[in-house]
Amino acid sequence: MRHHPLPISIAVFSIAACVAAVWAGLAGVEVVHNNHGRLPPTAAKPVAEGVAPEPMIGVAGQSAAVWNKTVGVRASLSVSYVSMAKPPRKFIRWAELKADGARPVVEILPRGHSLQSIAAGNDDGWLRALKSGINEPIAVAFAPEANGEWYTWGQQPKLFRQAWRHVWSVLGTHNITWLWQMSSRRAVRAYWPGGRYVKWAGLDGYFSTRGSNFRTVFGSTIHAVQSFAHVPLLLSETAVGPFTGHVPADIRQLFAGARRDHIIGVIWFNRAQSGSTNHQDWRLRTPDVLDAFRKAAATYQGGAGAP
Repeated sequence: MRHHPLPISIAVFSIAACVAAVWAGLAGVEVVHNNHGRLPPTAAKPVAEGVAPEPMIGVAGQSAAVWNKTVGVRASLSVSYVSMAKPPRKFIRWAELKADGARPVVEILPRGHSLQSIAAGNDDGWLRALKSGINEPIAVAFAPEANGEWYTWGQQPKLFRQAWRHVWSVLGTHNITWLWQMSSRRAVRAYWPGGRYVKWAGLDGYFSTRGSNFRTVFGSTIHAVQSFAHVPLLLSETAVGPFTGHVPADIRQLFAGARRDHIIGVIWFNRAQSGSTNHQDWRLRTPDVLDAFRKAAATYQGGAGAP
């Protein structure tokens, strides 16, 4: 979920498109069809609840089916966005369809609901309806990037901690891996709800300008999180934009940094945006960029991850 509110479009490939369109209508999600590229021959390995058997590659902003075909690196995580402003019943089924065998990562966006109201239990009916649809392992992130000022739920650390713990108590832990998801651009410590309530920690950050590198985008925040959160760490949303001027080299640097810092997963935001350094065309498209990503991801998955 790139900084600032944005419309969500999800791409679904080929034969699944008709079925996906039905679910999209139910869930209020726009479907964009894409039939280009090639399908990799092997399926993603299943991810057991809360366990990362090997470094994971994930996709946000696009369906896993389209990603798998066009990028050629099988996704083991697939992000879907669930707004509390809409009924939740169909979202989990949609997330499973969109994931194409990968584990769904469901980001709960408290649009139209205050953290105070959620913490007080006023929205438990919505949460229970969501819970009733969780029948397979998923990851859940509540109020992502709460340490930033660009969302209505942002920069309210005390209320965020209270709301997180309440949502955790209602949804429980069965079939759920709890992902605490913060922006790498802001301080994070005050938003930590406690180790009991988190299985994975995640940081969102982008290579968006010529001065971007792993250290400036993630380095100090990774070290800060590792000093208090003794759980596996993901790059829960990232990409390299064309404004850097050297996308292939930056992709290699991104994965090298993830491997060096024992990051258990990298989720790429594969969507075109425009208008500013925060909204670029983040898609992996050109042959040199795709080649750099495939090779860097293969090296990362061959030897990185949690110790």
